[in-house]
Amino acid sequence: MSYVICPHCGGKHEVFGASKGRAVADATDIPLLATLPLDPRLSELCDEGRVEDYEPEGFGDVVDFIVKIADHLGKLKAKEAEAQMK
Repeated sequence: MSYVICPHCGGKHEVFGASKGRAVADATDIPLLATLPLDPRLSELCDEGRVEDYEPEGFGDVVDFIVKIADHLGKLKAKEAEAQMK
């Protein structure tokens, strides 16, 4: 989390400087699944003791992507196991 979306203009402000997520992902050959903004709603829910109620926008897309990757990896592993049994 390295940026904030301005509630007035919708602009993206990188409050901690430019994100290094892409460079780290590229250097480690790991896909960057998403970049997530700092969200004042999360702070509010934490202050109220209701963090479990947090439902960030776009997070469902990340979860769906991870599930697809896991399914794909499971199929690859099953094929490898089948090939080794032959």
